[in-house]
Amino acid sequence: MNAERHVFQMPSSTASFLDGAPRRARVLAGFGALLCAGTSLPAHAQVAESLLVDADYPAGFRAYRQLGVTENGDGDPWTQRGIQTGSITIMPRLSTEVAGTSNAFTSETGAIATPFITVSPSVQAYSNWSRHWIGLVANGDFARYVGQSRRNENRWMLSASGVFNLNSALSASGQVADEQIALNRFSGELSSDAASVAIIRQKSALAGVEYAMGKAKASAGVEFYNLDFQRILLSDGSASDQSNRNHNAVRFNGQLEYSPIPDLTVFAQGLYAHFDYYQLTIPSLATSNFSSVRGLAGLRWELQGLARVTVAGGYARRNFSGLGLPAIGRASVEGRVELFPSALTTLTVEAMHRLSEARLIDSSPLMQDSLHVRASYEPRRNLIINVDGNTLRQNYLLSSQVSRIQSLAFTGRLLVSRNWELGARLVLSRRHTTSLSTDYVIQETNGGLSATFKL
Repeated sequence: MNAERHVFQMPSSTASFLDGAPRRARVLAGFGALLCAGTSLPAHAQVAESLLVDADYPAGFRAYRQLGVTENGDGDPWTQRGIQTGSITIMPRLSTEVAGTSNAFTSETGAIATPFITVSPSVQAYSNWSRHWIGLVANGDFARYVGQSRRNENRWMLSASGVFNLNSALSASGQVADEQIALNRFSGELSSDAASVAIIRQKSALAGVEYAMGKAKASAGVEFYNLDFQRILLSDGSASDQSNRNHNAVRFNGQLEYSPIPDLTVFAQGLYAHFDYYQLTIPSLATSNFSSVRGLAGLRWELQGLARVTVAGGYARRNFSGLGLPAIGRASVEGRVELFPSALTTLTVEAMHRLSEARLIDSSPLMQDSLHVRASYEPRRNLIINVDGNTLRQNYLLSSQVSRIQSLAFTGRLLVSRNWELGARLVLSRRHTTSLSTDYVIQETNGGLSATFKL
């Protein structure tokens, strides 16, 4: 499932969540992104894997913001209009992709190549009220592999969100969601040597408040997650029980932002998280209860028409329960540079060195070093081409495992009309994992063509 499918999306005819959107919509934008591979949108105190805070632009400052190619929206005459029913707008869409993979089970030996089809229905509904806001989302990705039914995937999400503006400066918001997600060895979240895909049922409830006045904003939130790991179906016909990884997580966070001038925003954030594994088994490093704290500070600097720089640094510490292990504390730093050589081209470079102290999926403590480079080009108003290169090194602390993941992705999106769009993608991936007992390399080529109908 693409990252953007996890968050509520306003139609592209409205302003972006990141800039100029009504505060009732912007406040909730980041909540749905907490599990989306690096997705980092503003919402109360966001606590995604990224340290970077995409701080809001105060009223009157938003005209100074440079928009990248993928942030400009579809524009007329390609903008999806949706179905208007009184004060509610409904945005349905249906995508179908015909694709293929060179390694269906992401195996180090005996790779099985197979075609597959993915059907992705989606519907979003949101209010057009002048004061408060509510939104509903239902979407899914249902993949069927030809001749390899054990590799089939069903991913879906249901969520309801609301924002209530108590006065001109203070708002409260909440979201409840139920979703089924799938992670593979190339996502960076799955450390298992036996499985190609982990299927997880995740339920969540989130609430927060935000106070914005002039050039400053303060926000706080609480998040609760229940993760239920499903059985993994292996290529040899057996199944692997994962119930010992089931757990609850709660995270409390606070965030401050201040923009003294239009070109500069500074921010600070604090986080406390507690993870509780409720299966009655002997705990391991990956299934041990723990708590963690994190503090960070950073800034965003705009060079009008040329670049946008966001950097953040901080310190994180994790305390284990029941294993007699010492606490782990590390400094972390992350940066992102967006370059705008022309209105049709955006170049983005992101680098990170950090302790993953509060990951929802896997509690194994690790240091992550990553580099992501993206080039986005818009040769025509209705055509966007992206090239993404990623490299990630995961050093598992308190063990000898090291994983190195690289990927190169080419994607294209063609808007044919207001109701139709076409897509194409090609992804090359490689993972090399070493430890005292194993040393293996996994490679996959995955690509497809898609068509989307929307009203």
